[in-house]
Amino acid sequence: MTLQISVRQFWGMFACTCIGLMDAVYLTVEHYMNAAPPCYVGSCETVLSSSYAIIFGVPVAVWGVVYYGAVMTGLLWYQRTLSNRILALTLLATLSGLVSSLYFFALMAWVIEAWCQYCLLSGVVSLILFVHSVIITIQSWRYS
Repeated sequence: MTLQISVRQFWGMFACTCIGLMDAVYLTVEHYMNAAPPCYVGSCETVLSSSYAIIFGVPVAVWGVVYYGAVMTGLLWYQRTLSNRILALTLLATLSGLVSSLYFFALMAWVIEAWCQYCLLSGVVSLILFVHSVIITIQSWRYS
């Protein structure tokens, strides 16, 4: 099977990745400045200062920067090389983003019992990236 991504799909995923990256960079900066970002949907400070906001000694926001940076790099690398393997790895990476987002959503809902609009935005972006990946994969199977 040869994976193919249309120009529209590429730019849609790229735009989503930019939004996710900006969100993660913003939260990373806020974390290292010991600042509480403004919150309009719940209690971002509660979520962002919880014990779940750091994994292996690294803020979750930094992991978000790494994730969105990797997806963006994969998309750009694919665009330059048209490597099927690079695109497949990039699309597969969106699954890890979705699984992580579902985990953090569950933590906010049932453990922390507080909501963070920035975390919810990242979850929506991860879901959209994953849906794009599924559509690209299905279309590639269909037209192979």
